[in-house]
Amino acid sequence: MPFSFVGTNKESMPGNGLNEWFLQVVQHLLPKMKGNLARSLLVLGAIYFSGCTENNISVTPSVYVGGAETNSQSLWGATYWKNGISTSLTDGTQSSFVWSICVSGNDVYCVGNEQPITNGATSIAKVWKNGVSTALTDGSRNAAAHYVDVVNGNVYVAGQESNGTYSVIKYWKNGKATTISDGKSEAVVTGIAVDGNDIYLSGYLSALTIKPVYWKNGIIDTLSSGTTDCVTTSMTIYNHEVYISGNEYSGGISTAKYWKNGTAVNLSDGKLSEETQSIFISNGDVYVCGALSTSNSVSAKYWKNGTSIFLTNGSNPVFAAANSIFVKGNDVYVTGVQQESKYSIAICWKNGMAIQLTPNNSAAFGNSIIVQ
Repeated sequence: MPFSFVGTNKESMPGNGLNEWFLQVVQHLLPKMKGNLARSLLVLGAIYFSGCTENNISVTPSVYVGGAETNSQSLWGATYWKNGISTSLTDGTQSSFVWSICVSGNDVYCVGNEQPITNGATSIAKVWKNGVSTALTDGSRNAAAHYVDVVNGNVYVAGQESNGTYSVIKYWKNGKATTISDGKSEAVVTGIAVDGNDIYLSGYLSALTIKPVYWKNGIIDTLSSGTTDCVTTSMTIYNHEVYISGNEYSGGISTAKYWKNGTAVNLSDGKLSEETQSIFISNGDVYVCGALSTSNSVSAKYWKNGTSIFLTNGSNPVFAAANSIFVKGNDVYVTGVQQESKYSIAICWKNGMAIQLTPNNSAAFGNSIIVQ
């Protein structure tokens, strides 16, 4: 069963440094993973990644990446990069992460969580606007903010907060919380999108099976029959049509897919484990990023209208993950993480060329990308 980022009272977030990062990243990314790819992520975290060619990102247009990077105390710090230049969002005394980034006008919004390093401390959902943080939860229970969208000046944030037994999906509009899931089973949010007066959230519910769902204005709709485990991983709206990426699991194999207005489209044939992480629509073309997993490697990739395009080859580096995709004009931007030797590095691929965002002497990852 996939992990959720926040959940039951049985879950805890002890420790600091790379061990805490491993727990945090697994809890955030593994809700979208099972099988070999999930096991490969465990290996990825265990061996501490590194390495690729360092380049600069063109300043026109501006490329924003949200993620995290370790500091000199080996604590993870919420970070975003603009055209390759990093901005730390915290003072480095607590562990913190950025899971999503959005730019509106001259304002940069990041959402994530911050957690004191003391054992038993809870994680607090936060939003940063131009580097100034606002807590969305009071710290009484574990919580995290995972996705942000800004529409007509209104800030929408999707996340989760534990009710003491299960994680509950919520969204905040300008800081005011609305509860979406019923709190009777584990619920994981994977996206938020606003279309006119309608608010959509994607996610999945874990009970006897793992069921992909989405909500429109609080009304739930199911995307699968529920006979196999299936999750959503992200969502977007294009021309009032709802696109949701996801993964279906059967016989130890994950099948990458997406739904358009509830109709499923398979991206992989089920012979090898392939998984999605993010979906983006540009001029009617459907872009989905993710990874292909074997027993000893994970290759970053994306699909354009169902055609596979690999970002790494599974041998150099052995492990790489594509976490978020954005298309601007004819350029395809992807962010994620890549491993070669000792540390992880945050990566931005532009049209397939790897651009290193962080040095080789600290661990980091990119989790969300937007281009303005």
